[in-house]
Amino acid sequence: MRAMFGLVGVLVTIGVLAMIWSYNTVPIVQQSQVTRSQVEQIAGVDQSGARVTQTVVFQPITTQGKLMYLLVQWIRPRSSYGDFYGIAPGDIVETIGPQNVRDIGDEVLAKSLAYEAYQRQWDLVIIRNNKRFVLPRDSAAAAGQLPAPPAPSAATSGTPAAAAPTGAQPAPEPQKTGNPLYDQLNAIRKYNEDK
Repeated sequence: MRAMFGLVGVLVTIGVLAMIWSYNTVPIVQQSQVTRSQVEQIAGVDQSGARVTQTVVFQPITTQGKLMYLLVQWIRPRSSYGDFYGIAPGDIVETIGPQNVRDIGDEVLAKSLAYEAYQRQWDLVIIRNNKRFVLPRDSAAAAGQLPAPPAPSAATSGTPAAAAPTGAQPAPEPQKTGNPLYDQLNAIRKYNEDK
């Protein structure tokens, strides 16, 4: 009988120690997961271990040889960069952190700053469907404005005109080229000319 009480006492003690251990370690493990994602972001690494430079491709948009914008040409689905900013192919990056892309002037530097913006958690000002969004702050609003995926045919009919930014007069619809990305770019150029 004494052995049984001794065994029960040992088991209760082990149970109490396990409970105390779980109260201390569960929050530490949860915090370490948050810290790990922050460290990965600062290091410029995706949650899969890939460099951020391998998860998004930017194409420079120039006018008369001068850099104007960066076009998001491709982004890896479910990448950290895409999840943090909520950007999509077809978005046009106008401002990276405190710097306007036009003022940067050099496309290599602009791309490098766009990648570094993720590491430093800078805002990106993008143009999507002729509306400006500050990401990641406006990610929820921008999610409802995703550009339509490119149609397989080159037909220009059926493509709705992009809405003008809030507070601006609607600009006449620019001539359609059949390529949705260039149509959006032409609409932005027309908007900037009308300003």
